[in-house]
Amino acid sequence: MLQACQPAADFHFIDGESKRLEDYQGKWLVVNFWAEWCKPCREEIPHLNEFYLARADHNAEIIAVSFDLLDNQILTEQAARLDIQYPVVATSPNPVFPFAMPGQLPANYLVAPDGQVFGPLVGKQDTESLVRAMKLLGDYQGGQR
Repeated sequence: MLQACQPAADFHFIDGESKRLEDYQGKWLVVNFWAEWCKPCREEIPHLNEFYLARADHNAEIIAVSFDLLDNQILTEQAARLDIQYPVVATSPNPVFPFAMPGQLPANYLVAPDGQVFGPLVGKQDTESLVRAMKLLGDYQGGQR
């Protein structure tokens, strides 16, 4: 079967799905960097799960990126053990983002609906802090922009 030429993916999730940042255009994207050894990262996961479950209310998505370059199988096991409910980016193939790896954890980048990148926001985040940051950075109005 012939397929139309598709641009290469920027990243893949551990479930095999591939994405490009452009796929999130029109909504906010939170890119969360975490590591299992990082206590504040583990502490913010329940809050980020809450944000993820209410993402339609915020016109936003969230993805998790491991700070450590782990084998995808180990990454899958860690995500399950930590109960990360939002999509986790695979480390192989190597993900490509338009920003640098953060210097400390936890860290979150915000990609605005128009593709502008902000951050990193360093330190534990929750729904309120993420929504507050989106309001400060743009004409954020919950589910509408």
